[in-house]
This record gives sequence, C-alpha cells and structure tokens, in this order.
Amino acid sequence: MHPTLLQGLIRHFNSEIPQKKMCGQLIFVTHETALLDAEAKNAALRRDQVYLTEKDASGAARLYSVAEFNERNNLNMRKRYLQGRYGALPALGSFKD
Repeated sequence: MHPTLLQGLIRHFNSEIPQKKMCGQLIFVTHETALLDAEAKNAALRRDQVYLTEKDASGAARLYSVAEFNERNNLNMRKRYLQGRYGALPALGSFKD
C-alpha cells in the first residue's frame, strides 16, 4: 500500500468524530518506516500505538511498545528506530555469500 494512502487510513481510524456510535480498531504489520517519520503533532501514529518485535538468541520473539522507552514525544521515532535506539533491528550476520 502506498505510504500516503496508509497514513490517511490510519488518520481515519484515529480521528475523533463526535457522532460516531462505534469505534474501530486497526491492527496491522508493516515495514514502512515512513509512518514513524512525521512530527509528533502531525504523526499518523502515537508512540503508544507503535509496537516492535525482537527475537532473542533462542528465537523467541518479544513484543514491546515504543512508549516503554519514556522519551519526549517530539523526538523523531523513525530516526531513532533506524539508529537502533529501540532495538528490533535485523541481524544481517546470518546471510552467507
């Protein structure tokens, strides 16, 4: 899905419409880091809506929220994720030539 379309879909689910009688829930998996890139006030996703997974040495996956890192909300989540601040980076050492 195109990143702009995906951001619009997420914003639709996050929007507050007073006349809405039912609330929706959207759960999805993506590798689209652009969703983490927006400034905090315009971000499609809040920090408490972003969950990452990381495997340990035995191959068991751990699920955790970016909100667990107790950082200021105005920090760039995408940049910090790509720097490895939240873990969940791929282990490329297992590839062979």
